[in-house]
Amino acid sequence: MNRSHIKDNYSEVKRLKNGKIILKSALLLIFALFLMTSPVMAGSYGTTIHSGDTVFIGEAGLDISNATAWWQPKPTIAWYTAGANPATDAPSSIITISDRTDFYVSPDIFTGKTGAWYFNPGTATVNVSFYVEEASLSVSLFNANTKKDISNLKAVTDDNIAIRIDSNLEALFSRRGGGYSGINVLVETPEGATLNALYNGSWTNSITSIQPANTLFWIPNGNMETIWKLDPDMYKTGTYKVYAQCNVNGMKDNLGVVTGVTQSEITTLTVEEDYVAITATKEPVIKEDDFTVTIAGAPKTLYTVWLSGTNGYSNTTDCPPKFLQNQDDVYSLNQATVDTTYYMNGTTVGQDIPYAADGTINEWAVVAKTGSDGTITVGLTTDSNTKTGKYTVRAEKWLSYTELDYDIYDTVDIKVTEEGEGPTISLNPGWNFISTPKRLENGNNTAGKIFGDIDSGGHSALMYNASSKKWDTVKADTEVKPLEGIWIYNNDANSAEVSMKYDSNPLQTPPSEDLQSGWNAVGFSSLTPATAKDTLVDVSGKWTKAIGWDSEEQMYETAIISGGSGIYSDTRDMNPAKAYWVWMKEEGTIAALS
Repeated sequence: MNRSHIKDNYSEVKRLKNGKIILKSALLLIFALFLMTSPVMAGSYGTTIHSGDTVFIGEAGLDISNATAWWQPKPTIAWYTAGANPATDAPSSIITISDRTDFYVSPDIFTGKTGAWYFNPGTATVNVSFYVEEASLSVSLFNANTKKDISNLKAVTDDNIAIRIDSNLEALFSRRGGGYSGINVLVETPEGATLNALYNGSWTNSITSIQPANTLFWIPNGNMETIWKLDPDMYKTGTYKVYAQCNVNGMKDNLGVVTGVTQSEITTLTVEEDYVAITATKEPVIKEDDFTVTIAGAPKTLYTVWLSGTNGYSNTTDCPPKFLQNQDDVYSLNQATVDTTYYMNGTTVGQDIPYAADGTINEWAVVAKTGSDGTITVGLTTDSNTKTGKYTVRAEKWLSYTELDYDIYDTVDIKVTEEGEGPTISLNPGWNFISTPKRLENGNNTAGKIFGDIDSGGHSALMYNASSKKWDTVKADTEVKPLEGIWIYNNDANSAEVSMKYDSNPLQTPPSEDLQSGWNAVGFSSLTPATAKDTLVDVSGKWTKAIGWDSEEQMYETAIISGGSGIYSDTRDMNPAKAYWVWMKEEGTIAALS
């Protein structure tokens, strides 16, 4: 196939000092460009061009006979700058076409000269031959349920994904003549394989040869729908790369890969396992106060939330905290529903909570719907009838009125205490490295008062003296203070709970502690977790590492390093009721956080 022989006529112009533009010569400089054989095309569409059609730079093999002066053996077409009159003004560019049945929209000729090209220029019968445009092409990803754009963001397994092609190529696919070629969308898996079809939950759809009918086109047929179901059996977790290519009428072959023109920018989607996390905003909770829990999971998703393990509690007095009623996107559950909602094999939510006080609405379970950001905060309340103690709030993904997703759940523990009563500290079997997060009230601040009922199996409780570099035995009358770490052994096979009562007197300065060079046993001094960087701000530049003790696993935790990164980062939390080894390069004084 021979390319058209083209002549391009340019008029030289000169800008005068007064800003007017005049022709330097009435004649246009004419030169011919001889084109080589057209590149091989991947597929064709609408190759017969009619007057007024739009063609795109890079297209080849077009028949423009119907868009030129049929009576001219070698017709000419002309382009004008904005504001010119094609019937009377001289054109800025003219090309002569030797073969109108095999026309190439060459970037050498048409770049910078987009818009209308005319035949019969400079005459009363001047008319539009065609419009020239540069293609634009991009691809966007959406959550088909929430309608949210998740391009370059994250999704979770089993999410429904819609894909949209954003382009100006609808003008190409509206041309007469048709064809089978189109835009190809491709998905590269985390392992590097390239997919040209996707499973939508029911069947597999091709994502190639897409022919958009408008600028924002949902594949495959123009309506927003699930084209890609993130079935974990078919699509592993990891980062997927999604992009679109257009090689219609040889555009990509001729121009190469031009980002945003023949190939879209790569859009990523990171697929993670489905999950739910629940956190409490207040610990401990003072009896007769309200508190909240926050559920984080998939956007616009239902989760059943309840006070787990409270089935033996009263539903009138000494009862568990209750969910506040009439909350946005939080739905009450009646007793009949919780009695038929299974959260594990053979066990219903109703079997895990008290029976509804009025026999109808159960105040210890709700269904909560996350927002578009994947979170929702749910309020609970305590009153004079609430029993003090530790409670577990459980959130589990809702599947139906009778079934929850057993694998997608999380729990958070809440401690309800009387005014002035401190949190319960759990002592796991074996060694525990603990501290009090606040100053204790007089009469309830000695080791004997707090730990007297603990079976230590003959092990002494110990404190490390950083000045002498020796261990001191904790005696019954030893005062338990904030910022000081204590090692205590629990010989019981089960965890033991010890309660503490805080000093409520406000007329005293917060505690502080002098730290020595070398190792120090430092207690965390707040009821709320804080990063190591914030906790040790008073000795910034002096401490190098902090190491906690995992009493459940009976092993040291990974060190936190000042200025560290990754798993050693000093943005990791230090936690209430725990103590840490802190290495100091030099002496310093640390003040309590609360």
